[in-house]
Amino acid sequence: MSYQHITINSILLLALIIAVVTDLKTRKIYDKLTVPVALIGITLNGVFFGFSGLKNSVIGWVVGVAIFMLFGLGGGDVKLMGAVGALKGWLFTLTSIMYIGIAGGIFVIIYLIWKGEMLKTLTNSFNMIFKRSEFKKTETTRMYLPYGPVILIGVVWNFLAINYKFLPLF
Repeated sequence: MSYQHITINSILLLALIIAVVTDLKTRKIYDKLTVPVALIGITLNGVFFGFSGLKNSVIGWVVGVAIFMLFGLGGGDVKLMGAVGALKGWLFTLTSIMYIGIAGGIFVIIYLIWKGEMLKTLTNSFNMIFKRSEFKKTETTRMYLPYGPVILIGVVWNFLAINYKFLPLF
């Protein structure tokens, strides 16, 4: 692995760890982390890899932001994925999103079981899908799930799958 890739991967890992800590402590992933990291990613890719690196980085940022916006996640999560895209490019970002989705699904199942909400959630989901006319929304409270840790797990899993063939999806 070249020093350019080591530099970019180190910045990515440090940014993800900081994001996890702030997400767990404050329920926020701050712009003062994600915006500079995205700008650093775009700059480094341009310096290290020329115009093609710059283009890959900008498209990666767009892919990370756009896809996570479609999922309706929080602004910090969206900007963090933009930073991942700016550092690692569009293809890594797309594959990371698949790993993040799987990690997120596992995380939600474990969380619901731990909170004792699994049966209630499954029942509500069944009623909402199959008994629409009978389904009445009784609770308006939303459950907060910090997605920073899930993003970290998915990105690291993707990196390990690509570089070390650790549980690859494809």
